[in-house]
Amino acid sequence: MQAITGGAAVMLVAAVVGAVALTALGSPDRVATPIETTTSPSPTPAPTSTPDVPAAAVAAFGGSCANVVDAAWLTQQVGLTMTEVPLAWPYPTYELNGALSCWWHAPESYASPRLEIAVLPATARDGSPLATSELSCSDQGGSCIASVAANGSWLAVSGYGDQPAEWMPELLEDLVTRAAQYPAPQRADRGAAWWSLPDCDWISSVATPQGAGALQPEANDLQSGDVFAETARGLAGYETTCNWFVPLPPAEGGGSAQVGVTVVPGGAQFFDQIAASDGAKLVSLAGRDRAVTVRGLDRLEAFDPRLVVADGENLLILTGDNGLPPESLAYLVEPYLTALNATLG
Repeated sequence: MQAITGGAAVMLVAAVVGAVALTALGSPDRVATPIETTTSPSPTPAPTSTPDVPAAAVAAFGGSCANVVDAAWLTQQVGLTMTEVPLAWPYPTYELNGALSCWWHAPESYASPRLEIAVLPATARDGSPLATSELSCSDQGGSCIASVAANGSWLAVSGYGDQPAEWMPELLEDLVTRAAQYPAPQRADRGAAWWSLPDCDWISSVATPQGAGALQPEANDLQSGDVFAETARGLAGYETTCNWFVPLPPAEGGGSAQVGVTVVPGGAQFFDQIAASDGAKLVSLAGRDRAVTVRGLDRLEAFDPRLVVADGENLLILTGDNGLPPESLAYLVEPYLTALNATLG
């Protein structure tokens, strides 16, 4: 027998291994023919557009009057314990403007001494700056008023009592320092589902209170008097308030009462807080499940109760006065809401 050399031995082993492999796979005629495949690239997902979300308001001084004035310092200056008196419920126009309405008084002395401060963005909606004014006090020294601007905030300050001129200058300096510690207030952007803001002529054309006389001049809901004309200008653009005098029946004492209609586009976001305020009562209105009566905003008397109705993202407020219950004005709700909803895109 011929000897197998090393090279031939290697070839033989390879042949045996190959035969074993074929045996394991089966006969050559059963080997699957390779199928040519092509891989298509995965489609690139189209970018999804995120709808613009209107910017929310940024509240002045972190949204707290406690950040505006040190009540302990104020107490020391006045000589009586000064207590902050918040609004009965968050007023939507102030909230949408990023504004604050702050009030301190000594409870045992009713309305004086007291300190009132309104904080707004330093510019009106049209971009013009709100006017500032130097400290001015009455001849008798019982009241002082000033307005200052600092770090994007505008503050209207009025003090009442025994010689507030003695402590108001220091207060104004402290307000400027404190304003620098917080982000500047910013107004909320309008939302797509907000009503268009009407004027009083338009509101009167839709409906007026029964027996209403002439339309009264428009006035800001929380401030009165020419001294705060800039406050009203700074809040403009987020509500319309219209007022009429109506006669009261003899059975209710006669005389007259004032009726107010306020339209606040975008104000419904505050409805739950309003409905949770002290003394609030849910009201049943046909087809409306978000209606409530609440106390007025006067911090001492609360004499002007309101009927507040939310519809979508918007708010309608009806005000009664001099004993006229606001729920008696419910007949105005449907015509106003129907007309206001027709202003939506």
